[in-house]
Amino acid sequence: MLPIAFLEHESPGRVRLKVPSKRGDASFFQGVARDLADNGVIAELKTNHQTGSITIWHSSDIDALRDDAAARRIFELRAERPGTLSNRAVVRALKPVGHTGLLKAAGAGLLGFGLLQVLRRRTLGPASEFFWHSYAAHRLLGSPMLSSALGGIGLLQLMRGRVLGSASGLLFYAVVVHSLVHAVEKERERAE
Repeated sequence: MLPIAFLEHESPGRVRLKVPSKRGDASFFQGVARDLADNGVIAELKTNHQTGSITIWHSSDIDALRDDAAARRIFELRAERPGTLSNRAVVRALKPVGHTGLLKAAGAGLLGFGLLQVLRRRTLGPASEFFWHSYAAHRLLGSPMLSSALGGIGLLQLMRGRVLGSASGLLFYAVVVHSLVHAVEKERERAE
């Protein structure tokens, strides 16, 4: 049975994989680097046995990398780890929205409201919002630095006693989480 690699993060020309079952196994990750070295679409490959990760810069697509790794009997690549949210799952969840024009208009409107609140000197929300944004920055944007900064502001607001947001905000977050979980579960059922 091949080790299972999970798609942790994907952006054009770059993927980061995790192989939790081989975490700490330096010889496995050295073998991965050696076995994939002659793959013509891989420009660079870095492994970290301590975290169990493989980062690949490539000129192909994830499906070609998946097929090559399976054919060479290195690992089996799965789209996402159970219980996690990948960028692909979020995109699939947003597809029913339809045209991106609506999303762009919503983004512009939110930016405008944000600037209005800056003018009103209402710049920081409650801790719950910053923790939600910290999670989104890490999982959806793949930005640990932004995630850490937002989490730090969340802790600051927590210490100030500003913990919970408005009922409407928290209920909306609950609906979003429920929708995303439903989309991920539906996608998993299709994959099985």
